[in-house]
Amino acid sequence: MNLAISTTLKNLGQNGARKLKMFLLSRNARWLQESGLKSITLDTDSTVKSVCGNQEGAEKRFYTTKKGAKSYHPLLVFVSEMKLLYHTWFRSGSADIANGIVESLKEVQSSLPRNIRKVFFRADSGFFSGELFDLLESFY
Repeated sequence: MNLAISTTLKNLGQNGARKLKMFLLSRNARWLQESGLKSITLDTDSTVKSVCGNQEGAEKRFYTTKKGAKSYHPLLVFVSEMKLLYHTWFRSGSADIANGIVESLKEVQSSLPRNIRKVFFRADSGFFSGELFDLLESFY
């Protein structure tokens, strides 16, 4: 089963991956709209996924576990009230914690349904920058 999913995702290519990302964002937006929530809390964090071999985009960086292993370092954005993984942003293992946060949240912002009137944001201090604050002020 995992091999079939992996093969299918590999065969999508970059254009197909973008279409899948937009489909998943629209699906999550629909669930959010149907929830009836008027305000949400976006929880943002990153994670490290170590890999074996030489996968494209995997890079070495110092982490406390599996030191020296190649890895990916994706961003994750959750809607706390629904325990919903709303959006992900794929990054190489060498990405700094805040790399891509503004671009990722712009995609989230553009996909949120109109019934969401207030957005709260939580993240580790490593994410925060002037550019992020400017974006968060523009949410609603």
